[in-house]
Amino acid sequence: MCHAVIVALLLLGPIAAQAADNDGIALLNQIRTRSGLQPLLENEALARSAGLHAAYIAPRKRIDHLETGNTDGFFAATPSERCDKAGYSPFCSEVITAGIPDGDDAMRDLLRAPFHRKLLLDPQGIRYGASAAMGQPGARVIDIGIDSEQQGVIGWPNESIPVSPLMPAGHEVPDPVPLGVKAVGYPVSLQAGASIDVTTFVVVEAGSNTPLPAQLLVRDALPYAPDNFVLLVPNAPLKPGTHYTVRFTGQIDHQPTTLSWSFDTLAHLDVKASIDHGELKLTAHTFSGDAAYVYEGFDKLQIAHNTVRAKKTEKNPYIRVSDPVTGEEQRIDFKD
Repeated sequence: MCHAVIVALLLLGPIAAQAADNDGIALLNQIRTRSGLQPLLENEALARSAGLHAAYIAPRKRIDHLETGNTDGFFAATPSERCDKAGYSPFCSEVITAGIPDGDDAMRDLLRAPFHRKLLLDPQGIRYGASAAMGQPGARVIDIGIDSEQQGVIGWPNESIPVSPLMPAGHEVPDPVPLGVKAVGYPVSLQAGASIDVTTFVVVEAGSNTPLPAQLLVRDALPYAPDNFVLLVPNAPLKPGTHYTVRFTGQIDHQPTTLSWSFDTLAHLDVKASIDHGELKLTAHTFSGDAAYVYEGFDKLQIAHNTVRAKKTEKNPYIRVSDPVTGEEQRIDFKD
């Protein structure tokens, strides 16, 4: 009998807060240093703030940056109040990810979401504290300490790592994907430790000088109207396995500035599968972050984000993995 399963990101289960063994910060710092920014250094007070909020959200089946007074586990209402109460007096920001067990996968997912990326790649970020509320899958809280005197400029994505060609609708709140659209191209951003004024900001495919159709978002079109962050959202998903160049002209800190950088999109689905002692072990990275499975010869699939386990029940089983947004798929057959 052939079976089909569709899976999306979920936050599951009451769990306890603990230090994050793989919080994705090593990958983030690799990206920051390759991009000319300072790495984030671990801070005890920020780790305490993140840990206490992870403990607060652990028994609740929703992710929220706010805490409600006179409830179990309450420490302080907002991220900045928690950081201050934990002993970190400069300004701080906070990101939370849920549903992705692996820290590096979670960090890539956060960087695709531009309003979370803005906090993680802030040139003025200098410290961090991280804590995981580890379930199956888990949640992570990362608090980031800010130094308003720190300077720097970063365009993302860049050549540090290849990225997904797209961002699906519903991936972030607020959602940069227009209502009624399933997916857009991977959002491109420019961020600085000072104000940015745009004259031109475009993305072109390798071998072309024609800018991709895209929506430019600046200041009042963005949450909290920042003057040091600009966003370009391609109208349609980018091409897989393709080299792109970003071009910017304008002013940064009121100085005439011309910038150009490049990035690459991932070429295809990344599916790895094996059967060991009668058990299927599979990991699937799709462009959208969701996956659909059609299979035969296995018991019911046990799915945790992009990891699948199942007992083999028949000879010559197979499993087909597809991206429900792009339709791209890959079938793996196991021969006895």
